[in-house]
Amino acid sequence: MIVCSCNVITRAEIETAVRRIHRRQPNTLITPGLVYKELGLAPDCGVCLCHICELVHQAEAPSPPRLAKHTRRPSAVPSRNPSQLEQF
Repeated sequence: MIVCSCNVITRAEIETAVRRIHRRQPNTLITPGLVYKELGLAPDCGVCLCHICELVHQAEAPSPPRLAKHTRRPSAVPSRNPSQLEQF
């Protein structure tokens, strides 16, 4: 998918640039300007900057943990007996 039509930058190119920046400088705040610099380009009209910010945020977000398959455990709550309910 083309994110920047002025420079014809794709989503994959942005994601690759973000990964390269993270490998070299793990504690760096990644901005659209830094992504453009990594790609050897410069923004033109600026319409894509918010989309690049969103892609950077998605690339930096940790992936959700995989959930284990649901297995039934024995219930910790004893089954209710109707006669016990009448006592209350």
